[in-house]
Amino acid sequence: MITNKPTHIPVPGEDILYTAGPVTGVPDYGKARFAHVTHLLREEGFEVISPIELGRIVDGTYEDYLLRDIKYGVVPATALVMLPGWPHSRGAMGELNTAVTMGYPIGIWDSSRDVVIWVSDFRETVPWPCG
Repeated sequence: MITNKPTHIPVPGEDILYTAGPVTGVPDYGKARFAHVTHLLREEGFEVISPIELGRIVDGTYEDYLLRDIKYGVVPATALVMLPGWPHSRGAMGELNTAVTMGYPIGIWDSSRDVVIWVSDFRETVPWPCG
């Protein structure tokens, strides 16, 4: 069942969070926002993977970055935190789709309060009945 009431809230020291948000077309690639959120989550005891910290790919294309971020960011994580502006980011939407497919809890960063609002947990998603 898809629900907006998570059955699993990520736990510091147990879960690995991946931060997803806009990079392309954002001043300084959103480094300050990613750094701020990553710092606060780490202070709470979480291991955090940030696409900004994964580094630069020499002569990398958009697709190179997206594949790298999914392989080394989303896949090893256990939950996703969506940063402001994510609905307008093709990359963040791809990362979200991957995380939903993998059954991760999804959180939205509330920058007005500097907190994650956990909105969905797809670990108990069941297929839509056919026929």
